[in-house]
Amino acid sequence: MGVIIHPLSVQNIKQDCMPTISPRMERLFKEFLSRYHEWRSYQKREIAWLTATMLMGLTNLATWASIPSAWAINILLFLLFLGVLHYYLSIKQKVTHLYINVHILYLHFLGKLEVGFCEHPGNCQCAEQFKKYVWEHYRISFYEDKL
Repeated sequence: MGVIIHPLSVQNIKQDCMPTISPRMERLFKEFLSRYHEWRSYQKREIAWLTATMLMGLTNLATWASIPSAWAINILLFLLFLGVLHYYLSIKQKVTHLYINVHILYLHFLGKLEVGFCEHPGNCQCAEQFKKYVWEHYRISFYEDKL
């Protein structure tokens, strides 16, 4: 048996580009995206520091249980654990603050999509096209009211 190779026809495929929106809406969307990406990066940091805090706490407990006579090591590990915990809590507070900002911008932009997204006089699909574009490129859903 042989393999038959058929040449594929190359078509001009239109590049997916952002639907046309007003400059004001574009600035609002760019602001939302920048804050959204900042929030997501801080979420990743929060998970990393939570893991470090848990490991540090478990190490501290294991050291206290296995070597109770090594007071200097135990106290040093406990102080290190407190430092890691303090930094984790500050990151968590920053994540909460950023989430509130992102959520407010998200709801504001969602309201704009519902009410006044474009200046077309009749029914149009601008908002739906924009929602689809954002979902396909950024995996952010504007189809419901939660992030």
